Amino acid sequence: MNNINIFFDLDGTIWDLKYDSRLVLNELYYDLCKKYNLPEFTLFYNTYNQINIELWEKYKKKQIDRQNLEKKRFKDTFEVIGIFDDNIYHYMYSNYSKKLMLTTTLYEGAKETLEKLSKKIKLHIITNGFKEVQLEKLNRVGIKKFFDIIILAEDEGVMKPDLQLFKYALFKAKAKANNTFMIGDDIITDLLPAKELSMHQIYFNNTNKNHDYTFTLEVSSWKEIDDYFAKIIV
Repeated sequence: MNNINIFFDLDGTIWDLKYDSRLVLNELYYDLCKKYNLPEFTLFYNTYNQINIELWEKYKKKQIDRQNLEKKRFKDTFEVIGIFDDNIYHYMYSNYSKKLMLTTTLYEGAKETLEKLSKKIKLHIITNGFKEVQLEKLNRVGIKKFFDIIILAEDEGVMKPDLQLFKYALFKAKAKANNTFMIGDDIITDLLPAKELSMHQIYFNNTNKNHDYTFTLEVSSWKEIDDYFAKIIV
């Protein structure tokens, strides 16, 4: 294959957002526990995860704005677990994104594979994540230089899985769909839109989720991504 372009998702594909998020939340919650009598962290964390997922779905559909998402996920979580002190939720809201920017765990082999691929083909990013968080993380882990185009949904006013964002990404990269790969960890958000546009799809399924879909390739590690492209890129 010639003139290959690859679009990557970030969260859950290049870096382990779930791990980093839990680390940051645990640290902030521990700080709060020094001043307040709070339930165990596991109860908070499990409640937060469920509420955060629900609110992100609303955010992607433009039913709430970013500020509401960032505040409401903490306020609602604490209310569900019986904590109604606004100072507590405000502490989490005010510090979470700041600390998350400074906490990035790349998946094993990701940086090395990106560096290798970037010397042969054009690599791009398409992400729903918050602009300043994603750009800071890219810079801090030293991989921003490997990417030609970075599509930030927040800048474009439309989010994955909207086909318009994928069409714009292809246009921006001057790429043909049948020579372009989309690599991501979310079937609905990353892969089905790519498939509908006849892009190649690589499902990064490192947690071995069960599903009934068929993609160009399914992998559980970055080594598999490296091996696959080593075979098709001259």
